[in-house]
Amino acid sequence: MHILQLATRVPWPANDGGRVAIVQITRGLAAGGRDVDLLALNPREQREHVETAGAALSPARVDAVDVETSVARGVVRALRDRAPLLPSRYAASAFARVLRERLRATRYDVVHVESPYLLPYLPLIRAESRAKVVMRAQNVEFHVWEARAQQARGVRRLALQRVAASLRAWEIARINECDALLPISRADAEEFLAQGCRVPLHVLPCGIEVGAAPAPPGDPFAFYFVGAMEHAPNADAARWLVNELWPRVVAREPRVRLTIAGSRFPRALQESLAARGAAIAADVPDLAAFAAPFGAMLAPLFTASGMRVKTLEAMALGKPVVANALGVGGIDVTPNVHAFIANDVDAFADAVVSCAREPERARNVGLAGRALAAERYDVHRVTGGLVDFYERLVRDSAR
Repeated sequence: MHILQLATRVPWPANDGGRVAIVQITRGLAAGGRDVDLLALNPREQREHVETAGAALSPARVDAVDVETSVARGVVRALRDRAPLLPSRYAASAFARVLRERLRATRYDVVHVESPYLLPYLPLIRAESRAKVVMRAQNVEFHVWEARAQQARGVRRLALQRVAASLRAWEIARINECDALLPISRADAEEFLAQGCRVPLHVLPCGIEVGAAPAPPGDPFAFYFVGAMEHAPNADAARWLVNELWPRVVAREPRVRLTIAGSRFPRALQESLAARGAAIAADVPDLAAFAAPFGAMLAPLFTASGMRVKTLEAMALGKPVVANALGVGGIDVTPNVHAFIANDVDAFADAVVSCAREPERARNVGLAGRALAAERYDVHRVTGGLVDFYERLVRDSAR
């Protein structure tokens, strides 16, 4: 089986949830003996070294096309194509040209599209290839933007409502244009079915590598939060931690410490969080090494869809997680068995203080979370299910 994987950005370094989800599938498919070619846009705002990615993802073949995806350029394309702003940002003629060359040169069985924002290339794929086109949805994108609009105020709220509405109409209209859909969670699968999805569905959670041994317990009074800080929901969660939660926790347990880590961390945000007492760790190169000294991870989120990959990574390390419902989204946890779940600020503070003062109980929850990650989200198990699905899809079409 020969698979072409398309992505909106080079997924290396794998320092945020979206990139981790892509990398794990690329590696899993290649390790299973499938021929995988990864072709990505390389936006100027997030430019990465393709050679480094290729070495990290070998034997998969990795190529990328330098493009401009600024909002200004997206507005021009949206007006030209009468399309929503967000997909228009990724509609680049240079990428289309390389994609066409690749499809003409290689007979692919499956074109695996990593985002609905790449669906403007679907007519080109159909014209040049008989491959099955499968879209992986890491989120129900319009839900994310609707939630962001709901939290905004004034002119910004009106603008985000316009973006969300156009994206909702566009995304729903294209649900059935691919040959299959890969939602990342059961909840997202149910949402797509409710919106009229008729193509085959296969839930594809993020796969994770669970090491041979858990991370050390760490300091029970040390807590961390990690996320890609260019992603507004992560920045909002970090602000909530320092402004709303942490004063309540420190008032009850002065020994606690909070570190906020993230990739693409704006300097102004770093300074504002540090001014409220948080330690800052920008661009963590090795999450497992970074997390080792901490007692637990905090995962509050207020705008989200899909699956919380950083939460799953912490669970795989055996670190206890304190989260709200969205913070464990897409992961089949049993509250207070696999993770501590708290849905308001006072309950969240209670859980943090409990973790600090009852480290043995917290450790047991962390180890139960690790066992769950190994049982249900091991990358080889997840990838094996995907390969079976692809083989059925290709086989059925040949009949």
